[in-house]
Amino acid sequence: SICPNFTYALKSWQLHSRYQYVANNAVPFVAKHQASFQLNWKGGVFKNQRLQMNIGANLTYQSAFQALVFLPFIESLDWQVTQNGLSQNGFWNLQLHAALEVKTFRFFVNVANLGAFWNDPSLSIVQGYPFAPMQIRLGLTWDFWN
Repeated sequence: SICPNFTYALKSWQLHSRYQYVANNAVPFVAKHQASFQLNWKGGVFKNQRLQMNIGANLTYQSAFQALVFLPFIESLDWQVTQNGLSQNGFWNLQLHAALEVKTFRFFVNVANLGAFWNDPSLSIVQGYPFAPMQIRLGLTWDFWN
């Protein structure tokens, strides 16, 4: 397995990329090529910079692979290399996030699995379980002490 990483930061911007190549064909449910690209901006907003913001996007790619098989009678995945799994095409996925912070107050929103809009609906990591639909997560925290 070859796994080079690259990180570059310029002021408030950060770019991180990761690529993994798996040369072993003996494990068909592991994709040969996996890549991710993440772009983030983090910094103060407005003149006094008290409002801190972090926004970013994460784009991932996974090449063709074989879907895992779920064995319901033992409630487990079949980790043995068999020909029972369906061959799946490669796919792209996208995740967006934003977070705001003022002193002890924090708010975030995360939009995951945007790939559900352009990927084949029959795509599945585990056979019989389709690719997860778009998900929106919201969070709010407030610390009452310093």
